[in-house]
Amino acid sequence: MLPEKVVVLNETAASILTLCDGRQTVNTITEKIRASLKADTEIADTSALPDLKTMKADISEFLREMEDQGWVVIHKHGSVDNKE
Repeated sequence: MLPEKVVVLNETAASILTLCDGRQTVNTITEKIRASLKADTEIADTSALPDLKTMKADISEFLREMEDQGWVVIHKHGSVDNKE
C-alpha cells in the first residue's frame, strides 16, 4: 500500500480533471478550457492565449501523465474518464 500524499493542482489542471467524465474527448476538453480562458481574459488581450493546436498538445500530454499516475483512463474512442 502506498502512503497517502497530497497533490496541489493549479486551477487549469483542476478544471481539466473535472471535465474528465468519460464522455468528453480531448478535443472537447481543450475547446472548453480555451473558451473558459477567453472568458476570463475577455477584457484583457486574448492574443496571449496559445492556439487550439498547442493547447490540445499540452492538455494531451498532461492527461497522459495523469494516466501514468492512475488518475484517469483514456479510452480508445478519445474520451477521458476521471478515476474517482
